[in-house]
Amino acid sequence: MNISGNPDKMKIRVGKAKYKDEVTPVAIHKVDSTRMDLGKRIVERFHRIAGSR
Repeated sequence: MNISGNPDKMKIRVGKAKYKDEVTPVAIHKVDSTRMDLGKRIVERFHRIAGSR
């Protein structure tokens, strides 16, 4: 939806979704896999620190 104008005279139109080049399925997958890898590394470090004491 594209909304333009001012509060007294709003223009509402159906619009097409616009994506930048960085927002592609490949880029999204890369971010998701990096996030999961980071989560695993945090858990491993926590277990290593907690187990050594």
